[in-house]
Amino acid sequence: ACIACSADGKEVVASGSYYGTHISHNYGLTWTPSGLSQAVNVVDLAMSADGRKIFAATGGGLFQSFDGGATWNANSFSGVDGELLLYGCRSIQCSADGKILMVASWWGPILVSTDSGSTWSLSFPNFVGPSKIAMSANGKTMVIDCIYISHDYGTTWEEISAPEAALSSVAMSDDGRKIVAMPAGISGLFYISSDEGITWKTISMPRTAWGSIACSADGKTIVAGPYLGSLLPIYVSRDGGNSWKPQPQKISNIPFAWTGVACSSDGGVIFAS
Repeated sequence: ACIACSADGKEVVASGSYYGTHISHNYGLTWTPSGLSQAVNVVDLAMSADGRKIFAATGGGLFQSFDGGATWNANSFSGVDGELLLYGCRSIQCSADGKILMVASWWGPILVSTDSGSTWSLSFPNFVGPSKIAMSANGKTMVIDCIYISHDYGTTWEEISAPEAALSSVAMSDDGRKIVAMPAGISGLFYISSDEGITWKTISMPRTAWGSIACSADGKTIVAGPYLGSLLPIYVSRDGGNSWKPQPQKISNIPFAWTGVACSSDGGVIFAS
């Protein structure tokens, strides 16, 4: 499952393996099916700050909506000769205005669009996925697996000293300064950088398989969701990762798979799927 929300948290889009893609216009209180076919297996979602532009990464390519999820179109990846279509989309990120897009394929290149998906360019043609990606609010700063970072909309890339290369999720503050990463597999450690990946701090967490992470615009609120089979609840930090508190959940003693988390820009509204 995956989930994304607008800057204020009022607009939400969520997708699951068996229930299709749904939209909420009232902070998740009620949901309606989106115009995206239930047969489409969505693996990642991105939404612009106003909630109007939504992008869905699938095994068959990229789908986009410019009217809040009412209608959808398949993206043709104009300008890259369809390379990504051979691999399918694994991850999608968009800037706050929905103009800058970054897509990672399952076993292929990284692609970038600067016009809401109308045209594309190969940003990292030699990179082989699948990869976890994150982007600043203006789209200028991008990160791949906390191994490579770009400060020019994906035109050039440089290596950074991430503690681990295999990650399950990556999040970034709006200004691109803070990067939060959780390792893949069973782990009791998170990694946080406050200087664009130059240095890293290790954070101790309950040992489990962590599945997803998100952060507020300023990077102070961080939301972490455990993966399949864990009895742990969602954990939230309000001080940039220094301390964490488990969040109460109505159903206990049932393993959950929180494969998607999201939060509003101010961190006041949190979603998990």
